[in-house]
Amino acid sequence: RVAHLYSSSPHGLEDGEREPGQCKKRWHRINDDVNKFCAAYSASERQLRSGESDTDLLKKAHEIFFADQAKKFTFEHAWCTLRFEQKWLSLNAPKAGGGEKRKNVETTTQASTTDGVVDVDPRPEGIKAAKARRNGG
Repeated sequence: RVAHLYSSSPHGLEDGEREPGQCKKRWHRINDDVNKFCAAYSASERQLRSGESDTDLLKKAHEIFFADQAKKFTFEHAWCTLRFEQKWLSLNAPKAGGGEKRKNVETTTQASTTDGVVDVDPRPEGIKAAKARRNGG
């Protein structure tokens, strides 16, 4: 289906028909590099300083990609199209919560009721306790 779509496009008319295996191989290469560039772009977003433009951000992403992969990113045209697709939206979305690493977790294990009596849920039996009980020890 992809090979047929490509051969009916203006690029396909110029290049000639491609076999399905050729399209699959090309897609895997594009997909791999776009995923790696998304990681570089995300890293450049985390390093964003005040006053930097989108162009600066993209330039920094290219530098990070080159430093990691030892080659230039040549699929920017594909990345511009794919970055807003479902698969890549989560990769490009800025992380909520800023630089906070810890989650706010409630530390108490007690739950209070409306009449003021506190109920404590018993902890489940652990592996060592279950073995000791089973072995009579």
